[in-house]
Amino acid sequence: MKDPMKEYDIPITSLKAGVHTFSYDVTQELMDYFGYEDHWDDAKVRVDVRLEKRGSVMRLDIDIKGDIRTWCDVTDEEFRLPIKSSDSFTVKVQEIPTDDDQVIVLSPLDTVLNVGQYIYEVIVLSVPQKRYCPSYVEKSGGAGEDWSDEEWGDDEVADDDGDYEKDSNVAPIYSRENTES
Repeated sequence: MKDPMKEYDIPITSLKAGVHTFSYDVTQELMDYFGYEDHWDDAKVRVDVRLEKRGSVMRLDIDIKGDIRTWCDVTDEEFRLPIKSSDSFTVKVQEIPTDDDQVIVLSPLDTVLNVGQYIYEVIVLSVPQKRYCPSYVEKSGGAGEDWSDEEWGDDEVADDDGDYEKDSNVAPIYSRENTES
């Protein structure tokens, strides 16, 4: 039986220093391999991987663009949801493990870097928790879409006490007048 993860192997020991690019057409097979279950399926995603090798440290950039079949959270209508995302990782060849999620540690004995899990994670994290079909968004005048910085402005920052500056778009959590005795 063919190992579905083998196609995501990058032979790092045979790569010369410099930039190397790899492309993958990812389908639902990768999601199924990891046992991921959610209310979406039929992933069709184009993945571009860029690996810059500099000795025992490498930079891994993953860009994804595609769509998935899902169902609207309001109407239960089936539709294809476009997804697009990117992420970067540092790859180090060393003996000491790390807790940093953005650092991939390989043993000096490893000859390949399998990027399948990292591609999978970027895809899964690109799918929004709430999904609205185009017909619902059109009928509701945009209701159901995530709030954007443009709608709220980007000047609502918490001060050192955790209070938000007064702004017509933000309701205060509490006011100083109400907390003083």
